[in-house]
Amino acid sequence: GKADHYYEIGANEDATDKCRFTLAGIVCSWKDIEKQYAIKILCDALAGSNESPLKKTILDRELAQDFDMYLQTGIAQSWIGIEAQNTSEEKFGDIRETIFSSLADIAEKGINKADLLASLNQQYFRVLDPNEPRGVILAIGAMQAWLYGGDPALYFTPAKHFEALKEKIDTDYFEKLLHETLLNNEALVELHSLPSRSYGEERDAREAERLENESKLWSEEEKDTLMRKESELEAWQLSTDSAEALATIPCLTLADLAQEPEYLKTSRLELEGLTVLSHPSPSEGIVYLKLYFDISDTGQEDLPPLNFMTELMGNLATNKRDAEEIQREVKTHIGNLDFSISPVPDYKNPDRCKLFFVVSCSVLKDEVPYAVDLIREIVQETVFDDADRAYSYLLQIRETLRQATNSSAHSFGVMRVKGHYSAAAAAAEASSGFSFILWLKEFIALVDENWGRFVDWADNYQEKMFGRERLTVSVSGYSAEALSTAVAAAFPAGDSRDRGYAKYSADYPAHEAVVIPSAVSYACMACDTRPFGGEYSGQWLAVNRIISLEYLWNKIRVQGGAYGCGFSVDRAANGFFYSYRDPQPWNSLATYTKSATFLREFAESESNLDRFIIGTVSGLDPHLSHKRQVDTADLWYFTDYSAEKTLATRRELIETKNSDLLDLSEILARAVEDNATCIVGPSDLVKDKDLTMIDIS
Repeated sequence: GKADHYYEIGANEDATDKCRFTLAGIVCSWKDIEKQYAIKILCDALAGSNESPLKKTILDRELAQDFDMYLQTGIAQSWIGIEAQNTSEEKFGDIRETIFSSLADIAEKGINKADLLASLNQQYFRVLDPNEPRGVILAIGAMQAWLYGGDPALYFTPAKHFEALKEKIDTDYFEKLLHETLLNNEALVELHSLPSRSYGEERDAREAERLENESKLWSEEEKDTLMRKESELEAWQLSTDSAEALATIPCLTLADLAQEPEYLKTSRLELEGLTVLSHPSPSEGIVYLKLYFDISDTGQEDLPPLNFMTELMGNLATNKRDAEEIQREVKTHIGNLDFSISPVPDYKNPDRCKLFFVVSCSVLKDEVPYAVDLIREIVQETVFDDADRAYSYLLQIRETLRQATNSSAHSFGVMRVKGHYSAAAAAAEASSGFSFILWLKEFIALVDENWGRFVDWADNYQEKMFGRERLTVSVSGYSAEALSTAVAAAFPAGDSRDRGYAKYSADYPAHEAVVIPSAVSYACMACDTRPFGGEYSGQWLAVNRIISLEYLWNKIRVQGGAYGCGFSVDRAANGFFYSYRDPQPWNSLATYTKSATFLREFAESESNLDRFIIGTVSGLDPHLSHKRQVDTADLWYFTDYSAEKTLATRRELIETKNSDLLDLSEILARAVEDNATCIVGPSDLVKDKDLTMIDIS
């Protein structure tokens, strides 16, 4: 069957190429574990990257700006999805024909065996090294069988399935699977997603009409009953639980807290002219490797193109191999590979920071030497002058960010307002916040003019910034000596001058509104407590929890109808507030400014802080994956932090008194008077306000 549905875009947003074409169909049950893995491998081999055969055909024919294949699991009947994104309605027929003709051709000629092996290796590595929280992931895995009467341990033995599938690569198994799941699947359905500037108003009008029609059917007695119940509900929401009711809840005490935890013990070594951070590893076989290039001499204007450059690395050709081969080699030999920019704050002087270009890699132990060589090739020899391929990634990045600003705009808003108070936050905002989105918008608008300049800049930057003299290496699960030898051989030494610290700052107004095509909003505010005596401490951690759960949750979440909200003070002593999917953002901003008054009144009336302290302590304990513990240890090294300082903060938290809260309430009251704000939401909500407007559409 076929169906059309509409979704909302901004009133002034261009509707060109905003359609989406989707095919979907049920392909297996929860019992078919091996088949699930096989279909995931098939999807990745055919459409996992811009160089994969089906996706490449769609992109090369300019039928869509992005394309994806995936399997939805964790349900009774798993279904496959195929999506052509950012296209036009006129191309739907060509997309459908191209998908099936290309798949038929691929099935007839045979799927590339090397691609299947590469996809299998990467899928298996991700199963071996899952994300956190691992316990929750395992519990969900158990439920995927248990819910339907199966063995809870059914999904816990993946090795045998991957070994079986590896043997099937040299057969016609995957070609037959392609026929079964797609080419001969008569149960596929087709969905057309179409943009509409008027959809939001039409939806609201339909809802208003429905409510009006419903209300006409109510008797006066029913209306009175509903109004009474609504008043009772509001009164209940505004009330607090009685002391007697709260006393019935079982609670831990401070005496129940575990002994002070042990943190990862890191060794700092100087080997082969490199600084190596060596971390003990609890696991055999998986190596976590990071290369930190100190690029603190990078100008602020270079941060947006630098972030774009990180997105291209590993996706474009090098001087030795084409893009398809590079991506196949990464999948075959490296579990995870990522390139990113990492601003590292100086907590003693937030007006400056260090800036690192970071290569993050998870790899099997036997593959480390080859992985180092492959990383060097990508970092130092990527060829950026492939305009067509790069332009595809440019459009895909823009679309990813467009969706992110609609679904999690508070993350961008917090970045924006924090950028006024520290160099590291300003760098993060410039490289990956609204500033980066605006840079992309301007770059795409004049891409023919901008492209040559970008290539020249990228080539020059690549030549200067990736020498051994800039490197700090972090490793867990592998010999530091052997790794330093491999890295030193791969990366020759260059200019050894000290790069010092970077100084970045916000170059935008303190009070802004960002317009997005959404019916809900996000309200963000930041302030700096340092000018008023604020310092990061364990007591601030207690304040974070008290304000977030006792004040903001009630005022903004329960009474205001927002999906979420929070407050936090970071290690630079900068405070920030946010609301998530908020129908009343202006009320939220007003609520933030009254938080210090609430904290003072709370400190004067609350006799027992134990539950807030206990709920906060867990955030300081190292219940993280080993990979996250390594990341934390690296950050401690670069910021001159330590386990001792973390334990001191933990003790401060446990010893928090009401008098501490009173002192901090005075600091917060003064700090919030000098704030930065960012509202993200629909245009009609912000158009008449005294804010600088930002159009990211």
